[in-house]
Amino acid sequence: MAEQVSKLRRPHQKSRNGCSQCKQRKVKCDEQKPTCKKCEGYGSPCSFLQTYPQKSRLPTVASMLASPEPIISSVSSPASSAPLPTKFSMLDMELLHHWTTVTCQASIDFHSGMELYRTVIVRFGFEYPFVMHQLLAITAMHLTYLRPRQKSTYRHAADSHAASALSLFQPEIANLTTENCHACFGFSTSFWMYVWSTQELDKPSTLFFKPSLNHQSTDIQWVKLHRGTNTILTTMWQALQTGPCHALFDDWKDLDPERPDPLHAEDEKHLYGLAEAWKDLPETKKDVLNTNLKITVRAFSMLDIQPGPSKLAAGISWFSHITDEFIQLVSEKMPESLLIVCYYCVVLKKLGGTWWMVGKAENLLRTIMTELGSGWEIWTKWPIEKVLGENQALPRLDY
Repeated sequence: MAEQVSKLRRPHQKSRNGCSQCKQRKVKCDEQKPTCKKCEGYGSPCSFLQTYPQKSRLPTVASMLASPEPIISSVSSPASSAPLPTKFSMLDMELLHHWTTVTCQASIDFHSGMELYRTVIVRFGFEYPFVMHQLLAITAMHLTYLRPRQKSTYRHAADSHAASALSLFQPEIANLTTENCHACFGFSTSFWMYVWSTQELDKPSTLFFKPSLNHQSTDIQWVKLHRGTNTILTTMWQALQTGPCHALFDDWKDLDPERPDPLHAEDEKHLYGLAEAWKDLPETKKDVLNTNLKITVRAFSMLDIQPGPSKLAAGISWFSHITDEFIQLVSEKMPESLLIVCYYCVVLKKLGGTWWMVGKAENLLRTIMTELGSGWEIWTKWPIEKVLGENQALPRLDY
């Protein structure tokens, strides 16, 4: 009888290909990639992520935005290739908790803004999933910064959520109304946190252009994403200024646009002296450069206005104020326009140690200096000293 039972028993096939985490837990792994179901349920990193082929991963925001037009003003339909998860995992719950308890406070430098993003914007996320996905993407990037040993897990989550957020955001912004404009504005103002956080410090900055020596990166002008917020503001200003996001405007309301721009003596000397670099150019080019130098002067002065906007908001607002003509000159790598960006890097350096800005001034300056080349040392000496420190060599990035 025992012999008959033995013959009926189906053979048990063991696999030694499970992930490291399931082996440690001594549980059966379904070997699903890039993250097995067990690890996804636990919200823990899965060893499969470290070996999963990059080409098979979910589409990134960069791959979805490879367009010469500003995303907010050019979108007319959703991107069908983006992933649209129908449920949130335990890892996502961890990310949401981390946003409300840690990341929000670490990402914003004024109290009313922290409270807005911790409460109001989170509530938007329950009604508009693109907002929730965006908050989770930012938090996942924050955790790659805080927990580098688990970077692959959190970066995969960040890419997935950011792509989903953008896909869901596109049809909403294409049909902007007084109902959805608050959520769209909250998304657009937080999206640049994600963009800045994804700028890798050991690679050339892609804020303005694809560096000429880097032929493999996606050609995106991230600067246009900053400026996309202007479209929402100009279209829905009346609804926004009295709506649930009004805290973002309160510190700006009393600023006189015709106010003087006082500077520290050192800043004034170098900024106003910079115009000498283009004194022999045609008047049309000089007008563009002088206008945007004035905008850069204001960015410096805004850092010391009390009371006034937060330093982070004041410094980053430069991207919304520079002109389209100037951005075109920078994209063409006109040396005199690149000098203005070099000087703006000093503003970025002054913004402090907010996690998504750490190292970004240095990275942008090195990128611009590589494109600028030699012959401009009389103008670049000061920003190099202010951003990198006195007597510091200017190492080239590894292209």
